[in-house]
Amino acid sequence: MRKIICCNFITIVVLFFAVDFCYTKFYFDANDVALAENAQSEKAYRVKHDVYHHTLKSNFNGYGVWGRKSYRICTDEHGFKISCYQKEPSGTQFDIAFIGDSFTEAVGMAYEDSFVGMFANRFNELKIANFGVSAYSPSVYLTKVKHILHGGIKFKHLVVFVDISDPQDDSARYIINSKGSIPNLRKIANKIELNKPSAVRVLIVDNFRLTTVLYRYVRYDLFGPPQDLHRQSINISNWTYNSDSEGYGELGVDHAIDLSINHMKELYKLIKLNDIKLSVGVYPWPDQIFNDKLIGNRQSKIWKDFCAYRCEMYIDLFPKFADLRRSIGAEKVYSRKYLNSDVHFNKSGNSLVFEALFESYSKYANQ
Repeated sequence: MRKIICCNFITIVVLFFAVDFCYTKFYFDANDVALAENAQSEKAYRVKHDVYHHTLKSNFNGYGVWGRKSYRICTDEHGFKISCYQKEPSGTQFDIAFIGDSFTEAVGMAYEDSFVGMFANRFNELKIANFGVSAYSPSVYLTKVKHILHGGIKFKHLVVFVDISDPQDDSARYIINSKGSIPNLRKIANKIELNKPSAVRVLIVDNFRLTTVLYRYVRYDLFGPPQDLHRQSINISNWTYNSDSEGYGELGVDHAIDLSINHMKELYKLIKLNDIKLSVGVYPWPDQIFNDKLIGNRQSKIWKDFCAYRCEMYIDLFPKFADLRRSIGAEKVYSRKYLNSDVHFNKSGNSLVFEALFESYSKYANQ
């Protein structure tokens, strides 16, 4: 009897994988044309740049893909993310410019659902520019802003949202050459390759879509947010409470932090020479929500000290997230403020950033 049950079970499993493979190869791709086209446009609008490594394609109107979700994305003549309802060119004169990485670009979000878009909508008398693009860090902030200024674009105030991943990007990914450009990645970046999926995982995802969808549903949807999300990115984000974190090259975490600070100091000098004001914002990743203190967090302290005599505003999201964690717990903070199975903010998370930004800017403007 056991032998029969075992044979039947094996037969069912084999049949399931056979059907899954055939579905993936012959049916899935044919019936997922829209997503496939969106994925291609995602590659099309993320383009190489000779000075600051990469940017968004100018005058793009289409769809991006984040995970299995597609979303509308538009850029202006400079490659800055804008509202798709904007009909006129942006021009070269701005009141406030934002720069940061994927959180500031707001991957997975239409412009209107991002904190920059919310700010622009609330203060519609101001001209707002979003210089932010995924995988930027202070070395790129510096080279991009310098290039933008040399290109004749003017702005009065720069708001930099410094990300938890910035020190690693500055130490392991980017290096500014003698010409002041970042045309290529550091060689060390090819050696670190954090969180690179295994060959088995790639094989399953590419050839067995039903299995992948079922696994993700059981793990992420049926049982709620992944408990190990913070572990998946631990070598990127745990430096705020672990000075021995891996992935920062031979010189370690402290050197990586110093690199980011030095690039930000150079950025401050550059914009000060151009009579541009500076503000800085910080926010936690899920890793900090689950594993770290939020009041007095190392990221928060570093940039507060940096801002002591340089910044018009210091926008610190850590206290707001600390209050949330005390009231509803880490799991609910994650599920309500971050994209599912991701480290980035959802619309509600972007709204929280906007609220902090609105409070800071209102006080600043009324001084």
